[in-house]
Amino acid sequence: MYALQFQPSGSILATGCSDKMIHLWEISSNGQYNKYCSLHGSQGAINAIDFDNEGVLFIVIFVFFVD
Repeated sequence: MYALQFQPSGSILATGCSDKMIHLWEISSNGQYNKYCSLHGSQGAINAIDFDNEGVLFIVIFVFFVD
């Protein structure tokens, strides 16, 4: 895992790694978690994730190398 970030409310965790996917996890008030969805389409490993202040949008940074 290269990146993880909680939504400002703390109810969603976004993770990213070398599989080129972003996984969103719902976190309940008692600490249980369930995968909400997986997003794909990146050209490289997910290196950083951040939510906006309202927790509605997020930005993802990925790096890929060209031979």
